[in-house]
Amino acid sequence: MLTLTNAYLIFTEFLRQKSRVPVKRTIFKGMFAPLIRDAFDLGLRNDIIDQASHKQTAGWKGLAAQELEKRVLGTRARKKPSRRLPR
Repeated sequence: MLTLTNAYLIFTEFLRQKSRVPVKRTIFKGMFAPLIRDAFDLGLRNDIIDQASHKQTAGWKGLAAQELEKRVLGTRARKKPSRRLPR
């Protein structure tokens, strides 16, 4: 489960790393919901329970932050370089 707030935080951090200016959350919601629908076939729901606050919020059920970073934002955990010795 991924809340809209968490997705926005991930996206703004991604933009900072790329030296880009973050967008307003309202703009993010309108542009990101269709991307999630296309990439994962999941619609934005308004009945997700936030684990921290235990309040109802908007988000995507069946989607994790790692999947968002990997498939939508194109970021991956970097592999360590191989330690092979040259021949």
